[in-house]
Amino acid sequence: MLNRKVISAAFLALLAGAGVYYFLIAPSPSSGDVTYVTGALDRGSINRSVYTSGTVQPVVSVEVGSQLSGQIIALYKDYNSGVKKDEIIARIDPRSFAARVRQSEADVAVAIANLEKEKASLVQEEALLYQASLAFQRQKELLKKGNVSQSAYEDAEANYKTAEAGILVAKSRVKNAEAALLQSRENLEQDQLDLERTDIRSPIDGVVVDRAVNVGQTVAASMSTPVLFTIAQDLREMQIEAEVDEADIGNIRDGNIVFFTVDAFPDLKFEGTVKQVRLSPEESQSVVTYMVIISARNDELKLLPGMTANVNIITGQRKNVLRVRNMALRFKPKDESRVMEAEKPQATAPAGAPFPPVNGGSNGPRVPEGVDLTAEQQTEIAARLKELFGSSQAPVLGPPPGATERDAMRQRISNIFREVMTPDQYEVWQKAQNSRERPRDGVLWTLNGDGYLIRHDILTGISDEDYTEIIGTPPGLDVGTEIVIREKYVRKN
Repeated sequence: MLNRKVISAAFLALLAGAGVYYFLIAPSPSSGDVTYVTGALDRGSINRSVYTSGTVQPVVSVEVGSQLSGQIIALYKDYNSGVKKDEIIARIDPRSFAARVRQSEADVAVAIANLEKEKASLVQEEALLYQASLAFQRQKELLKKGNVSQSAYEDAEANYKTAEAGILVAKSRVKNAEAALLQSRENLEQDQLDLERTDIRSPIDGVVVDRAVNVGQTVAASMSTPVLFTIAQDLREMQIEAEVDEADIGNIRDGNIVFFTVDAFPDLKFEGTVKQVRLSPEESQSVVTYMVIISARNDELKLLPGMTANVNIITGQRKNVLRVRNMALRFKPKDESRVMEAEKPQATAPAGAPFPPVNGGSNGPRVPEGVDLTAEQQTEIAARLKELFGSSQAPVLGPPPGATERDAMRQRISNIFREVMTPDQYEVWQKAQNSRERPRDGVLWTLNGDGYLIRHDILTGISDEDYTEIIGTPPGLDVGTEIVIREKYVRKN
């Protein structure tokens, strides 16, 4: 109880001290002069990243098991051993399987002898049939001449039909013997296959990364195959299985550059690329993540299976762009009396639609690699874009147009490209446009000579931990322009 009272008293004293400082000691706009901390715009690179972690794994890893039950009598490979495809890596005691093969071979021999016997019986029945046929024909001729009794004729006919039935029985016995021989040979083939399987062979070229058995151990193959070895196909090509939060997965694309480190080599930075973004979500404690597969070379074999990789996925990259510190975009003046309305220059093109050159030209949207425009296409696109921008040259005062106006302009430009390009060219161009960062509105503040704040409405692109891209070069802003980052009050004496 005493400790609780002491803690409560200390907490109240801390609150009281904070209140005294805030109301009596801390500077305020009325008790001090406001100054502004600024930072200059510059040009540089911006890398937008997603940070996560994952596990290093071989690209192809095969678990080698046994389809047979038996005792391991030999191991020919151990951990870290290199193996070739079809090379014997272990052996199960083959004696019982060899005995089954010999038994099956004997069964096949018996089946062959039985088939030969039945075939001989068929030949015998065919001879009896031939004899009965001759006797029946003879009795038939004698009956016509009246030299034989009716009963003798009927006996000959009965013997003939009996011989025919004997032929059918003999043929069925031959077929039965042939089927028995086929079954015996199939059993022999299965037993020979089982005997071959007592030699455990590697299914791929690779390296043994795990061994789960020892000599003398008995493996039992029942509903599931017991795993004896794990073989990685090629440790010079590895992959990282990283889980990415659903909030960041939308920025990740196949081919994104990835940098990562492992605890074993903290001073080394490895490089890879995003190979696949799997669509199957994984939910854990109400957090949804997606598996991202990252491929990486491992020529020096420093990356080992199972290592934890600290992953930095570059989801956006800009080089030599006008950039501003992120703190400047969060600044909002507290004293509106220090804000001065800036002079708005006449706009010559719709704000928010700056486009790099067309295949090296001076104006127009960027055409991505893989789209080779003909000279006629370039001329047509340039003329139609010039006409589009010329029709939009109207005096504009105030901030740049909003998202609706910018989307309308993008649609007009897209229509021009669709009408001039071939369907294949337009598909590539459209994919590139969809992958580009959509600009966002932002506000920056500068100081004039009298110390008043000037508002600048801008469009921003990608951001990293420190900087944000400024799209284009807004009027009044350029490299070296001092931008207000935050306010600072200086106490009066």
